[in-house]
Amino acid sequence: MIDMNKEINVLPLITKIQKGDRQALESLCRSWYPRVYRYALRFTGDEEMAKEASQLTFISVTKGINNLRDPSSYTPWLFRIVANHCRNLHKSKRYHEPEEVLHLTMQTNNNPHRQMERNERIAQVKKALMKIPAEQREVIIMKEYEGLKFREIAAILETSENTVKSRMYYGLNALKKTLTVNKDKIYNEAS
Repeated sequence: MIDMNKEINVLPLITKIQKGDRQALESLCRSWYPRVYRYALRFTGDEEMAKEASQLTFISVTKGINNLRDPSSYTPWLFRIVANHCRNLHKSKRYHEPEEVLHLTMQTNNNPHRQMERNERIAQVKKALMKIPAEQREVIIMKEYEGLKFREIAAILETSENTVKSRMYYGLNALKKTLTVNKDKIYNEAS
C-alpha cells in the first residue's frame, strides 16, 4: 500500500494550510479528490452520489482542517469524513441500481468473448457488493480497493481492529454466498 501522507507531502501542506495558505488547501484537495471520488463511487455505486459525497467531504475538510491536531492522521480523518458522507447520502437517497462499473484487477486480452465474460463478472460482483450490509461493504472497499490496513480502517471507522476483521470476514462470506446464488440461478435458467 502507498502511504498517501508521504506520497504527496501532506504534512507540510497541512502546516501551510493551518497558517492560512489557501493555495496549499487547493493543492491538497485537488491531489486527493480522485481517491476520495473513487472510494465514494465504490461505496455508493452511483456517480452523482459519489460526486456529492466528494464535494461534501472537501467542504468538511476546508472547515475542519484547522482543528486537525495531528497532521499524520490526515488519511484516517479524511476517510472517516468521506465514509460518513457516503453513509448519510446512501440513507437519504435510498439505494438504486449502480451505473458505474466497479474496477477489478483482472487480466484481459482482445478476445471479445473474454471481454464480455469479464464485463459480466464485474457486473455480478458490483451487484453482489451493493447487496451486502454497508458496514461490511465499506470495510471490503477500504481493504481491497483502497489498500488500507486493518488498523487504518479501524481508526477511520472509530472501532476496534477485531470488529473490522469480523466485518471483512462476514462481508466476504456474504459476497461469496451472493455470487454463488446468482451463479446457480443463471445455471438453472440456462438448463
